[in-house]
Amino acid sequence: MNGDSFAHCSYFINKIKNAEHFGLIRPADGELQILQNNTLTNIDNWTFKSNGILRNHLFNAINTDLDELYVGVPCPHCSVENYMFYKEIFPSTKKTYATVFINKSWKQFVEFLKSYEKGFCIVTSGKENPIQFNVLSKYEIDPYLVDMWDTKHNEATQKLIEYVSTKNNTLILFSAGPLSKIWIPFLMNLYPNNTYLDVGSCLDLFFKGSTNRHYTYDDEYSKVACNFNSS
Repeated sequence: MNGDSFAHCSYFINKIKNAEHFGLIRPADGELQILQNNTLTNIDNWTFKSNGILRNHLFNAINTDLDELYVGVPCPHCSVENYMFYKEIFPSTKKTYATVFINKSWKQFVEFLKSYEKGFCIVTSGKENPIQFNVLSKYEIDPYLVDMWDTKHNEATQKLIEYVSTKNNTLILFSAGPLSKIWIPFLMNLYPNNTYLDVGSCLDLFFKGSTNRHYTYDDEYSKVACNFNSS
């Protein structure tokens, strides 16, 4: 698929408008640290401890062989190390940009969601209920579920299965850190007649009431579009 991250965002928006079902996950810096088995406390304060079962679950999930699963990876300009790491993990997977919904694409994506009459469901740790969007339903998860994944993964996943089992031809957004990357391929296998997007932090401003991501403001990040072909 050609084009920069802004063009890819437009491409996925059109797929949603055309009722095409697919999944999209965006493993980035935090997921790389987990896959390398490094203890990590991320910007949202959840913690992965080395040797946790989350590492195996994450590795298996992003290596799932699904025709309609897109994987967003960092471009070489953002991080050569991260780009090469993910390129080696899944050389033949359908690739898009880890920044496909953020930076320059953020306003385009948010405006689409605001105008999307069919509405969407969202899996998030956010407590807010923004009126700007047609939110069909919200599934709240513990913001520190990553910390408890070793003991809570079966229970948490089963509850999510029960929630998604009632959805059909539905756009479902995930803002659940590394868990989004595990759950989306899993749910695509069970319920392929939905579209699953790993939106990460891009809706925090609305569903959490605040955000620590600079691209939501008119600064340099809000003007950046990544390009795999850029030197």
